[in-house]
Amino acid sequence: MLGSLRERYQRAMMPVGRAIAKTGITPNMITGLTVLVALITAWFFVLGDLLIGLVFLILTVVMDMFDGAVARAAGL
Repeated sequence: MLGSLRERYQRAMMPVGRAIAKTGITPNMITGLTVLVALITAWFFVLGDLLIGLVFLILTVVMDMFDGAVARAAGL
């Protein structure tokens, strides 16, 4: 079951990955930005701003998905 879900996810993300890869943005660039956003996420949780922290956490997860999609689209 998880295998088929993974295949569907990868097929759905492939057009996004190709589009981002065409702009010249590399998976490493996305990873670096994701680390920065994750640090900002942690900071908001430390401050007690849970709602803003949750928004940044969701952004971190989405950016991580884009990272993988761009890597697959670029054949890395």
